[in-house]
Amino acid sequence: MNLPMNLILDLALGLVLLSILYTSWKRGFMATAIRLAGTVAGFLLASLVSRPAAAELYSRFLESRVEDYVRENLLAEGSALAEALAGSSQVNSAWEAVAELLEEWGLDYYTSGSAGDMSRELLDLLGPGTDPAHAVAQVAVRPLVLTVLEIAVFFLVLFAVGLVVRLLTGLALGVNHIPLVGGVNRLAGLLCGGVYALLVGYLVSAALVFLTGVSQNRWEYLNSGILRETWLIQGLLSLRDFRP
Repeated sequence: MNLPMNLILDLALGLVLLSILYTSWKRGFMATAIRLAGTVAGFLLASLVSRPAAAELYSRFLESRVEDYVRENLLAEGSALAEALAGSSQVNSAWEAVAELLEEWGLDYYTSGSAGDMSRELLDLLGPGTDPAHAVAQVAVRPLVLTVLEIAVFFLVLFAVGLVVRLLTGLALGVNHIPLVGGVNRLAGLLCGGVYALLVGYLVSAALVFLTGVSQNRWEYLNSGILRETWLIQGLLSLRDFRP
């Protein structure tokens, strides 16, 4: 029996989360609480830093390169997008053609709007004296690049905080060897591990989004279409609505 890839991803992540619960029970409350507190602190710090840092990196180092890429590839003579935009005088047909391309390439996955919304915004930007490459880069490609940059910065900050947390966690494992206290410590660790599992699940899901962006949705086994069909991963990704 061949399982669909979206189900395989959900099952694999589910097993990871179950293993975290078991590990949290084994380590106990003190070690798990320190690890959870450190992860939450790193999560909040990374959330506050990643978005402005990504925007700054894009404007300083990547904006012109992205526009050059769009000009040389997406808008190359004879390309599908160039032909669709060439028919911008026929607004309805151009809107449909551009929206279809954006959805086919998975670029709409990285914005809160639909492919149709992006297509309208793009066509509204195009006009006399407007650089088509700039318009396409801003509307269609910039959200993807910003998502990749934001997740990359996010994980770098989280990794730096994690190094400190690991040192402190090792010191707290000795509590489990205290009679009576050790059993209560393990049970509380399981409860604490549930919260930690949610955070880890979100981070893994964000990493999958990062990989789809880096690969430009070219992988058959991991792309925005597959991620859309997942249940657990999409549920965990909804936690980003609660990020500061």
